[in-house]
Amino acid sequence: MEAMLPHRPLLLLFLLPTTCCLAHAPAAPTFDSRWIPNGHILRDGGYSCQPYCAVLPDGTWSCVMTFIHAPVWVEGQPGEHMVSMRSNDQGETWDKFVTIEPYSNTTTGQVSAYGSVAARQDGSRIFALWIQNVNNVSHLPGQQPSNTFRADMLGNFVWKYSEDQGLTWSDQHYTIPVPFNYIESVNSFSTSKNGTGDVQIMWQVDHLKTMNDGTLVFAFTKIGTYAVAPVEEIFLLASKNMLSEPDPTKIEWDMWPHGYHGIGAVNAFDDPTIVTEEPHVVPIFDDDILYVVWRTSQGYMGHSQSKPGKQYQDKWETSSFATYLPTWADNYTNSSFVKHPRGPLSPKRQPNGLILMTYYNTAPLGAFATHMKVNDRNNMWLTVGHETITTDGVHTVQWSQPELALYERDHTRGHGYPDVITDLDGKIYITETYKSTPKSQARTHAVDMNMIDLLYKQTTLNTIVASNVVASLNVPKSVLPDGYRLPDFTQYPYDKYGISIDMWLTPSTIPKQHLAIVPLVSALDDDKTTGLQVGYVTTNGTVVLTMRDAKDQVVQFGTDPICSQRLRDVASEPHHIGIVVDGGPKMINFVVDGKLCDGGPDLKGFPNGHFLMESTVGDIGVGVETVVTNHEVVQQGHVYNRSLYVSEMIGNWRAGLD
Repeated sequence: MEAMLPHRPLLLLFLLPTTCCLAHAPAAPTFDSRWIPNGHILRDGGYSCQPYCAVLPDGTWSCVMTFIHAPVWVEGQPGEHMVSMRSNDQGETWDKFVTIEPYSNTTTGQVSAYGSVAARQDGSRIFALWIQNVNNVSHLPGQQPSNTFRADMLGNFVWKYSEDQGLTWSDQHYTIPVPFNYIESVNSFSTSKNGTGDVQIMWQVDHLKTMNDGTLVFAFTKIGTYAVAPVEEIFLLASKNMLSEPDPTKIEWDMWPHGYHGIGAVNAFDDPTIVTEEPHVVPIFDDDILYVVWRTSQGYMGHSQSKPGKQYQDKWETSSFATYLPTWADNYTNSSFVKHPRGPLSPKRQPNGLILMTYYNTAPLGAFATHMKVNDRNNMWLTVGHETITTDGVHTVQWSQPELALYERDHTRGHGYPDVITDLDGKIYITETYKSTPKSQARTHAVDMNMIDLLYKQTTLNTIVASNVVASLNVPKSVLPDGYRLPDFTQYPYDKYGISIDMWLTPSTIPKQHLAIVPLVSALDDDKTTGLQVGYVTTNGTVVLTMRDAKDQVVQFGTDPICSQRLRDVASEPHHIGIVVDGGPKMINFVVDGKLCDGGPDLKGFPNGHFLMESTVGDIGVGVETVVTNHEVVQQGHVYNRSLYVSEMIGNWRAGLD
């Protein structure tokens, strides 16, 4: 086996000192629909949040959004208000914004924000719903009034309707009554805090859902500590006649669950340190149960469900963390939870009965990865929810392994508050916004339907990807095809540009050598300095990818501790290893035995399982002509000239050894 590229034991990216640098910036991934700047501009400048849409029978998208005119871009400032807009070409172009509710540019009195939209089935009436500071609250108890007091998460939920697809709106808004209970007795305006006791702090980022019987329902957060902090509880508001009753004054609402408390924090109900907010509801099992999922401050996504038998109004199941569909990781403590920071998520039921959800697939990053500033809302992933009955009989939703949906190479920027839009032809789009400095940008993105189809089929895929293979690992030495070179990561000449390697290996067959890392697959130049190598760390079971470019920059990254432990614990069995180096986001992922390595339960050390390369990493293909495989360990595998989808790697695994 060929000698290993120089390495260090620490399995993170490191850059060796160089005396030269790139003469130009890396090529933009203009072929990649996942790259956020490739999306169609909905709005550029000011502040924007939650571009949510209803698809009408004639194909029109009737949408609403929270907005502040430029140059103001700070959330919660004077001028914040609800607008509507329409598109007739799947978000490529938009009508002018229509102001739904009057507002002031000098005070936060009457600010309207964080709305959603729904439509009757025939499109004859559109409904927009939001939170509004209807009582002009301008200060906390004991403080002086202020025109810039943040007031976009307090007041009443109100709604208006439109009968011309959102071009004009009813003159009057209508209030949704929200019963007072425990949270109002302790919130920052309660009598216990020297307040008047009549101010509710709450908001919603849910999409309005329609149940089989026509009931309109959404989930929202009641806030205990101004402006948005625990204690917090989740409730639902439902109207059985909003979509059918012509008289807006006769619309009726009910809040679920009934009683003094709602849905609380995971593992510590009403803990003043745990975030429990921004819930989304999805009816499941033919509306027999309502399922709610939300963001937390615990590094994982929270979820709960009502009890079977349409008992929405009764006490719900105890909150817990959302989980992936069963994998080998279920055998390890806290290793199957869905990781998510304090950021937005967005589940939407699809016509095929499955649930598509955007989320961020990382725990909060904090000070991790100090070599670069990384926003934990930077990469948006898609997962598919399946209705399941767990081994202890709970009817719930579990989630597929995810695929990267959107990314930005500027890691300091964080995007969010998306809508997953299913057009009349079944194609999927995502609307989202950058809502912060230097300016807000809202965009629409067409999602690759091949990726969506693979996600839908992920649980049954069992075929090996046969296209784009440039080397076989079934032979000791494979010559790369004429005209092909390993990637230059400063370029992006075609979609899915990158490299993927999959292999089967049995760790117990690895010889006990003096080498810290036993080479498995090598693609090196004649001097053994440029190229890539995959190795196995005999001391801890980690599979390591090492790449060195022509300017002596080295990237080294490996499987996370849980994936590595899997290889150690079941060393006598063959394991499938998938490595994906994606040249768009410059991301490295590992997939082990059908599971995407996500970092496992060590949230601080491994908040996620992927790695973002520095933008300066360049050409690893100079002088590399062959791929050499260590057949003492590797049974079979492939090298691909593109980044495979996670679902494709899972299909390769499920297909098994020849």
